[in-house]
Amino acid sequence: PQGMTVTATPYTAPAALGASVDVDIANQGLLYGTYTKTNGSVSGRAVPLTLYNNYVRWIWVYVQYLKADGTNLSLNTSPTWPDTHYCQSVGLLPQIFTLLGVPLWDTNTINVTLNFPAEATSARLLFCGLGNDAVAGGWRQYFPADAYPDHIAPQDEVLFASITTGILTIGLAAFALLTDMNLAATWKATREYFPDYIDAETYDAILASNTALTSYEAFAATVAAGGATYEDITTNGAGNAQNMWGLLASLGSLIPKVFFGPKAYSVLFEKLAVTIFENETAARIMGAIPLVGQVFEVLQAVGDAATLAEAIGETASSPWIIENTISLTYAVSVTVSRDPDAA
Repeated sequence: PQGMTVTATPYTAPAALGASVDVDIANQGLLYGTYTKTNGSVSGRAVPLTLYNNYVRWIWVYVQYLKADGTNLSLNTSPTWPDTHYCQSVGLLPQIFTLLGVPLWDTNTINVTLNFPAEATSARLLFCGLGNDAVAGGWRQYFPADAYPDHIAPQDEVLFASITTGILTIGLAAFALLTDMNLAATWKATREYFPDYIDAETYDAILASNTALTSYEAFAATVAAGGATYEDITTNGAGNAQNMWGLLASLGSLIPKVFFGPKAYSVLFEKLAVTIFENETAARIMGAIPLVGQVFEVLQAVGDAATLAEAIGETASSPWIIENTISLTYAVSVTVSRDPDAA
């Protein structure tokens, strides 16, 4: 009121801000084989999570930190791998492993911590991997309009997980059936190489022009990595981008070339090849190599490969990107009353 002296009260920051922050996970149920759960209390702006993958497909998890108005705070014009121009890397979530074709649910997890920037109110988790272009409304809603023009997928985000699913999951499963390889023992031995031997060049070498690959094999690898455009698919006669079977089938013939061929694609594949030879009789494997490319025709006809069928089925029913949003919330009380001076 007029004539009254205003008494200033200095601002004092809350002593334990983190204690009043809660975490809200938009989807806490099964989401295309994934779960997202908290695994501890919020510390400042650090949120600990456990991420689950119950599908037979590899996933690379990225995050986009968002302001209240939806602005993406994770944009980066000069990213360092495995970060991309549009996301920050969270971690690699391998496929779930199976016992006689039966997935061992809730046994495959990684623990991560999201560190929210000062302006961020939410974090958009993007589970990226080989998928179907027609599922979940498309991936473009998470990227700027000019990102990956006319591509079937966001290549930088899905590259590693998609090609790994195509070569190691689908291709190696077919290879195991053909050679009677102990796939479970081989996976147990090879898993120690992830993620220590992952590098940005691992799959760049495969996608690059190489005389060891047929033109269709090279194109199939490009499509599986999300690097093809719709025009590329039409021009190459590969059919509809929504039907991945014909494209994935040719990846089986890449196994002997990337693992046992004269060109060493990366330290990762070198070590995986050595592990396979250590676990199996070399003569049996080498004798089967000429037939690897034909195994898909047999599998498609008889349908008796549970793990392989599951991997392809889950890929066909999943989007390239599975999204879940983590929000920071505060418990507050709001009192609303009528202004007595209002007319």
